[in-house]
Amino acid sequence: MSSSLWYPEIPCFGKYTMVLNCKNPKLISFFGNHERNRVAFSQRPNVKGAIRHSEMEYDPPSKKTKHSHGLESSKFVIENDVGIEEFLYQDDCQPIFAVFKQRFADFIVREIDTENEIVSLTSYDIPPRVKRISKNLYAFPPDALAILNSIDKNSKETVVMEAPPDKDLRKIIHDSIKEQFPHLESKTILEEETRKISAIVRNTNAVNYRNWTSEFGGTFCNFTLYKEGMDTMHALSLISTWLHVNTDRFTYAGSKDKQASTTQKVSAYKVDAAHLLELNKRLIGVRLGNFSYVNKRIGLGDLKGNSFTIVLRNLSNRSLMEVRLKFVKAKGFINYFGLQRFGTTSIPTHLIGIAMLQNDWREVVNLIMKPREGESDEQTKIRNIWFQEHDHESALSNWPSHGGIEFVLLKGLVKFGLQDCLSAFSLLPRNTRILYLHSFQSYIWNMAASERIRIHGLKVIEGDLVIDSSTSAAINVTSANVNDFSIQDVVLPMPGYDVVYPENMKDFYKQLLKKANVNEEAFNHKIKAYKLKGVYRNLLCSPANMQWEFVNYESPTQALVETDLARMENSFPEVEFTGSRLALILTVHLSSSSYATMLLRELTRVDTSRGMQILLND
Repeated sequence: MSSSLWYPEIPCFGKYTMVLNCKNPKLISFFGNHERNRVAFSQRPNVKGAIRHSEMEYDPPSKKTKHSHGLESSKFVIENDVGIEEFLYQDDCQPIFAVFKQRFADFIVREIDTENEIVSLTSYDIPPRVKRISKNLYAFPPDALAILNSIDKNSKETVVMEAPPDKDLRKIIHDSIKEQFPHLESKTILEEETRKISAIVRNTNAVNYRNWTSEFGGTFCNFTLYKEGMDTMHALSLISTWLHVNTDRFTYAGSKDKQASTTQKVSAYKVDAAHLLELNKRLIGVRLGNFSYVNKRIGLGDLKGNSFTIVLRNLSNRSLMEVRLKFVKAKGFINYFGLQRFGTTSIPTHLIGIAMLQNDWREVVNLIMKPREGESDEQTKIRNIWFQEHDHESALSNWPSHGGIEFVLLKGLVKFGLQDCLSAFSLLPRNTRILYLHSFQSYIWNMAASERIRIHGLKVIEGDLVIDSSTSAAINVTSANVNDFSIQDVVLPMPGYDVVYPENMKDFYKQLLKKANVNEEAFNHKIKAYKLKGVYRNLLCSPANMQWEFVNYESPTQALVETDLARMENSFPEVEFTGSRLALILTVHLSSSSYATMLLRELTRVDTSRGMQILLND
């Protein structure tokens, strides 16, 4: 281990010990284990204008597990584990301490849709159903008309009438009953080999799927999902469980943070808005509203970006923060995929993506179900029992939450068993399964971005990739056009079967894929849904509409910004910005798949891992 000194201003928090090299303090990081945990930051020279995140030498925080793909996982996913290593702004890297996500409302995320509108929860109104107007109404005989009129809305009686032999005429009769008697539903039945028409009071909780479009005005019910304290997948799992429908009925543009208050658009295939609205009385931390019926669903990536309102409490250095805020507003930050992309447990999601590319579905299931730290004792016990005995039914019946990935996967294992892990895994929502693959692509991109900045700095050089404005194709920079581009133009590919790799980074990409035991052909997966064409991502992110203010407050948990839920329920208290504590309130718009946590990392130089935030909040 390289020489290091105790940094006098950094306290030791019980079993958490942090050590910095005082000559060149880089980034404070966090590891949880026992008293002998020690993290050293070795002194490194700056490389061509880039700030180097020093290599960390440390005693393993926990026993590491080696997987079939050759990569390892430990207790916490930290930034170095997923390639987050460099900085854009050049200073002494002095950390600015602040409490992050003290409340869910301290991190508000509102989706920016494809129309460039910020998604907010503003209404609980249900759109009216479309009134169907039939061209031909059936003239019911007086006796039949009297029978239909006599059926009370609370009646459970079934009325049976004679039916004409002509199929088209029977359809007109059914349409006429639907229009003239909207509380009734009818169908053709066979009684003693004779066709007859039965009519019964409509079940208001049921949906007539055959006539859905004509009744509702669209195949999909779009709605705004407000949630806090859970990720998007978990919220939709709860909704689908209450409605007794498959989670695949719900699609969305992108997953939103768990430890946050978020709003986003969701599409539900043939789900009645009235049923969704009813869940507001039952679900904690979830509200549904802004309902509409449309004929085109929301798909993964159908957004322009996200609007963030972020509160950093107990700020330690206002003057240095102001300097960095101005720099980031003008220059941006490295466009890393944040730790949310990889999960916060000891099983990073990109490891599951690797197993998928290797068609190792048993490993996929094992990684999702494997015991991990940071969960409740009950969940840990169930995971341990499952991992030892593979008793799917017992694990399913005892799983504490009827929602989430594990619950759905266990239902699949009960149905298909370990001999068909692919079918069990396929019960998870498509978006969730695809995000595992995207997580691996993100891991490779992060590693490449750090290498690009570390080796070549912040200037455009020959062999970089840029997007040709005339063809929208990725091209390599040459000596002839190197001066035509800036670092903001440089892109790096997320690996796939149809991307161009930068000439100056091609070998590095090959080395990364080889280490993960993934070849380039694996991206052209035999399962169509898992084919990864590859995309390009800007090396730097330029924030938009970035504004901030510093406020004083007194109580550590005082509400400082208003959420959509607080506005709808008129529950936001009057705020007096006075007191001995200092907070930063930051609002900013970021493009799709850019992470606000990576912006905060550039500002604070404090590790954004779950462990560090728990430590600071404590």
